[in-house]
Amino acid sequence: MRGEGTGSGGNGVFGTSSSNQGYGVYGYNLTGTGTYGFSNTGTGVKAISNSGLALDVNGKLKIAGGNTSPSDGAVLTSDASGNAVWKNNKIAFSIKEVNSAYSGISDNSYTKLHFNSEEYDYGNIYFLHVGTNPTANASTFTVPKDGVYNLGGAVHIQINSDIYNIWFAQLRIKLKRAGVESTLRAYPLACFKDVHKSEATGCYSTDAKLLAGDIIWIEALQLNDGQIAGSVGGNFYSHLVFED
Repeated sequence: MRGEGTGSGGNGVFGTSSSNQGYGVYGYNLTGTGTYGFSNTGTGVKAISNSGLALDVNGKLKIAGGNTSPSDGAVLTSDASGNAVWKNNKIAFSIKEVNSAYSGISDNSYTKLHFNSEEYDYGNIYFLHVGTNPTANASTFTVPKDGVYNLGGAVHIQINSDIYNIWFAQLRIKLKRAGVESTLRAYPLACFKDVHKSEATGCYSTDAKLLAGDIIWIEALQLNDGQIAGSVGGNFYSHLVFED
C-alpha cells in the first residue's frame, strides 16, 4: 500500500475507525517495523488525542537521534515547549577519612581538609590528593555543569588535654569562581569536654546553585584556650540535583 499527499493539508494515508476496539491504521511486521514514519524536515509521526492517549506504548521504548543525546544513566527532560532531550545527571562523589599526614589542625587558623579515599566519583569530578605537597587543586570538587547541587558531610575536631577546651569551631564550604574565593556556607560546630579531651563536631547538608568551572573545598577552624593544635576528621559528598 502506498499513500501520497502532495497538496497543502493532504493525507497520504487516512485511516478511521468508529469502534473503540478497532484501529484507524494498523501496521504489523513479525520481525521488522510495523509502522514507519519518516520526515526530512517535518514530523515523522504525529499523534493527537483530545481526551484519550495520543501515544500508548506496550513494550520497550527507545528515544534516540537528533539532538536527544542518549547516554548511560541519562534522564529525559524537556524545554518549555516540550522538546525532549536526554541529560546525564549521573554526577556525584563521596569521600572520607582525612589523610593522616594532614589531620593536624592548629589553633585559630582555617585548615583545608585533605581526604584519604573515595567511596565513588561519578563523572571524575573530585581531585583526590595523593602523594606529598598538595597542589592548589588538591582535595577540590570542580563543578561540571550549571545547576543545583547538594553538598554535605561531617567534621570532627579533637584536642587531647585535661585542662584546655575548644570554645569555638567552624566548618566552611569554600568557593572559587572565576578566580575569586569566597565562603559559600559556614556552620558552627558543637563543642563539648570529656575527661581527657575536648571535641567539636557537626554535620551539614545544603543545596547551592553552582556554575560550571566553580571549585569547591572544605575548611575547618578551632579555637581553644590553650592555643594548642588538635586533629580533624570527617567526610564530604555532593551530587547534582538538577541541571539548568
